[in-house]
Amino acid sequence: MSCIIYERNDKIVRSAHKLTSEITKQKGKSITQEDIKTITDRLKESENRIHEQANKWGLKFTSLSELNSLGGPFSGMFWSLEHNFIVVVFKGTTPLNFEDFVIDLMFQRTDARSFVFGEVHEGFYTSLFPQSGHSTSRSSRSSPYITILRAIRSKAAEIQDLRSEKVKVNVWVTGHSLGAALASLFYTRLIKSPGDLGPNCILRDGYMFGSPSIGDADFAAEFASYTNSPYDRHNTLWRIIDDTDIITKLPPGWSDPSVRRVIDKSSILNYAHVGEGIRFFQDGSRPSSTRNLFSSGKEPIIIERASDNLSFIGWTRSNVNELLGWANLNMNDDGDDILEKLHSSKNVFQEYKHKKGSPLAIIEKLMPTFFKNHLPARYFSVMQRSRIYFDYSHSITTVSENDNTYASGSKNFQEFAEKHIEK
Repeated sequence: MSCIIYERNDKIVRSAHKLTSEITKQKGKSITQEDIKTITDRLKESENRIHEQANKWGLKFTSLSELNSLGGPFSGMFWSLEHNFIVVVFKGTTPLNFEDFVIDLMFQRTDARSFVFGEVHEGFYTSLFPQSGHSTSRSSRSSPYITILRAIRSKAAEIQDLRSEKVKVNVWVTGHSLGAALASLFYTRLIKSPGDLGPNCILRDGYMFGSPSIGDADFAAEFASYTNSPYDRHNTLWRIIDDTDIITKLPPGWSDPSVRRVIDKSSILNYAHVGEGIRFFQDGSRPSSTRNLFSSGKEPIIIERASDNLSFIGWTRSNVNELLGWANLNMNDDGDDILEKLHSSKNVFQEYKHKKGSPLAIIEKLMPTFFKNHLPARYFSVMQRSRIYFDYSHSITTVSENDNTYASGSKNFQEFAEKHIEK
């Protein structure tokens, strides 16, 4: 979902906005029903590809908020009446949109205590919450955050009315890149103020792909405090990380407490990640240790040596089996044999490159690995390959929090999760 959200046609969105502006500027002319239909039709057209994929999944979709921008990051909502859930999705950095990258690379923070904790990246914060640091509930009613909440509450009430079983609607949150940062802020607010979702919803997990750091050490510490209370809390925020993805290392910051003691609170380096991290290594490297001060301290390590020529931006269900070479797998093979077959399937990927002349294909070819591995397709690739790895009880490598030794063995994912995530 955090990948398909990129399929909205931003040019059509801008044209609809331009038409609206032209109509409002015409003196003495009020907007007609025909004008409204034209604008609405254009906005629906901009989402055609998202709706096509959502229909294949048996889901519905609608946009929620432009997040104080136009043609850049925005939020949307997938939902299912049958399965009783809503997924709030935030679109991230468009590879061809320089303005989005500028927001990612700015390091200035702002006081965020009115809605969340500590100090937060100013660009992320003002995309979601009121720009005034001392806004009241009355003055913030027009903010993107409130717009999104109203839509969730309305849809949750509708789902409950149509279902015979009156249970709370499950709400998940996700996003990629800049969208992951915005989704993390949104999720943080819901952790701090769960009543915002209303009586018909229950907050589930958040899944953030390729997220930059969003707040300072105080923000991260407060977030950890809330997510640890109560101890048996049923939801958490998961950060999915590609170790070679440069965006996950920005803005620069320190999570080591010994370093934080000598770093001034106002320092540009005062940034920290939140949530539980799951880290993928596509270059096959084996780190000696890993630790996140503001999480459980046990970050799962998944080491994969993936092909570096995956020049595609999205897959469909119909070609996943062929794309990953599942047909060549044998359940009787051991883990090493299966990995070898997966890694030798790089020629299969050649068939799924972008069409000739695609601007994104050209840009991707010019991208260094640390930018290329930030693309949604790269995350999708390594997760699909790792799912095969787990399904066939592959040998996985994890790093202990307390020493630099490796614990290797044939484990299924449930055993892995019980030992390294839930504690």
